[in-house]
Amino acid sequence: EQLKLLMYDEVHNMRGVPAAQARIEKDAREGRKYFVVGMLSSQELEDFPKELANQCTNFFIMGCADAIESKKIADRFD
Repeated sequence: EQLKLLMYDEVHNMRGVPAAQARIEKDAREGRKYFVVGMLSSQELEDFPKELANQCTNFFIMGCADAIESKKIADRFD
């Protein structure tokens, strides 16, 4: 079976849209059995629901604005 990539860019646009958030969470939970790998990107940690982060196996954080943001990231993934 061939691996497929499902890319969600600008995830912050889906905040407050329950159907879109539910779709992303369903894809994250069930995609593996269909050989689907998801990739989500956005600028702020708050753009990603905690439930979704619990389904992730890898995180790439490209930078932090300041010490406060760095602490938020450390606390979230501790």
